[in-house]
Amino acid sequence: MRKRICYLVLFLGSALLLATPLVACCQPEQQFPSTVEELRRTKEGGQADEARQVEEQELSGLYEELMGFIECARAAAADLEDLDWESLSSFDLEFEDWELPDELDLDEFPVPSGMLPSEETLELLVEACDECLALAAKAWAQSPYKELQPSAQDIQEWRESCAELSSALSHARDVASALEPGISQLLVDLEDSPDSGQVEEYSDLVAEMIDCLDQAVRAASELRDWPFSSLATDAEAAAPAAPAEEGELSFEAAEYRNTQYGFSIKYPKDWAEADVGGVFSAEASGQVPALTVDVRDVEAGATFADVLTAVLEAEGGSGVEIISEKETTLADGATPASEAAVKFKIRGVTAHAFSLGAIKDSKWIIVTITTVKMFASYDEALFSEIAYTLQFE
Repeated sequence: MRKRICYLVLFLGSALLLATPLVACCQPEQQFPSTVEELRRTKEGGQADEARQVEEQELSGLYEELMGFIECARAAAADLEDLDWESLSSFDLEFEDWELPDELDLDEFPVPSGMLPSEETLELLVEACDECLALAAKAWAQSPYKELQPSAQDIQEWRESCAELSSALSHARDVASALEPGISQLLVDLEDSPDSGQVEEYSDLVAEMIDCLDQAVRAASELRDWPFSSLATDAEAAAPAAPAEEGELSFEAAEYRNTQYGFSIKYPKDWAEADVGGVFSAEASGQVPALTVDVRDVEAGATFADVLTAVLEAEGGSGVEIISEKETTLADGATPASEAAVKFKIRGVTAHAFSLGAIKDSKWIIVTITTVKMFASYDEALFSEIAYTLQFE
């Protein structure tokens, strides 16, 4: 009997030992990395998640900034609509309904001198801002960061939505810009009037609205071109559209060469040489857009913004405001340069410009393309394309 018990104990012990590997095999896989390679992959995955979170927060901040600019413009438009129009009428000003088309062509829409838009017409600007707010919300709902694994198509749809928003904002800004010339003339006419405060308030609101829309256009462009670097998607679809290949231009070009300072610049062939400033200038048939090339000595401590401001003021500009600025290179990819988008007053009217500057032989060579939006829209793609044809010899 005792032998049987011993055999049974030995049998059960052997069975348990044999079963141990089977039990271990049935256990869930360990959740921590067990090799150096797995450790590396885990670390890289964590870093990728962190980079994605940082990028998403930055994009969210830019979106909130955009919405703030649009809401600011809408508030200014609403305040314009709510002005004391009876008081304004006491100046014997003329008001008329401006029937603005859906696609505004400012060349076909001259602002009547001494006239202001009616109260009813200003409703269009409030509605335009509401439309832009809706388009911004639509774009944000399509943020590729909302997808766990976004596709190239997701990013393309984002870019298309942001492009639609940018177009709507540019249109609203052009409509707002059309209000300026008549107001500027009125302010001159009423300069000595003790009752000109209402018109000054009107002018301030218009300026605020245009400034907010300018900033909104800039933010919308940044959203459209967001790189989405942390997302594992098709690189070509995720990146902004590549520029035209070297040597390709969207316009038939004429060329100006300056042997004294050793540079050349190309510009549209149908622009005529003019005398509007700088060592060279050319302009479109309606006088804007206009190209100027200026040469300035490099001064210790002076930034590109400082030199550009001095150039514009020397040519009759005032109230120069740098909207955006960044370091870059010329088209050769090696020569350091700076670019900026600016706005300023010229003869009482707001002008917008794109400028590119680079240093050669202790001289700033500065290319600036300027427009007044009531006559010709601000086409940054074309203006920058012209500026980046600058070459040093």
